[in-house]
Amino acid sequence: MRSVVLLSIFASMFISCQMEPKTPVAQPQDFDHKAYADNLKNSKRNLSSNLQTEESLVDTSEFAVPEKQLPNLPADTIFLKAIYGVARIDTAKLANQKLVFVLNTDTARHLEINLSTQDSLAALQIDQIIDENGNASGPFEKSVRFPIEKQGIHRIILDASSTQNDRWQGSFQLEAKLIW
Repeated sequence: MRSVVLLSIFASMFISCQMEPKTPVAQPQDFDHKAYADNLKNSKRNLSSNLQTEESLVDTSEFAVPEKQLPNLPADTIFLKAIYGVARIDTAKLANQKLVFVLNTDTARHLEINLSTQDSLAALQIDQIIDENGNASGPFEKSVRFPIEKQGIHRIILDASSTQNDRWQGSFQLEAKLIW
């Protein structure tokens, strides 16, 4: 009895090993380095000529937030998109410029915001956080953990500290984390 079972196991293994795989196997192909280099040069020329025309402007319609959700916003508004609960942006601020970052807080209960600048004496701060209902809180330091009372569109307004006489300008990084 044992020999029959072992023989049947051995036979099934032998038969299954002889079967062709269902996944096709890719064969190596010759690579033409000269044609590849020429293709890169042509695409670079095409890209530089397209950048000089107005037709090459990026269509931002896929990134736009529906109009009915946004109140009248100033021209220096930047829309943030959170990926896995984190939105990051590296940008720059000019003197006397306010920046408004718009973020959809979805289902989060807290919003953690961190500003980092290369200049440790930078007078940049979180001036206000405005929620969906228009309720404003602030000013804050460079880092804050803000409780969200009503989920929706939040506006984060950045400006130089009002205690500084000179208006700060420079590059910085903003990181906003949605915490559930």
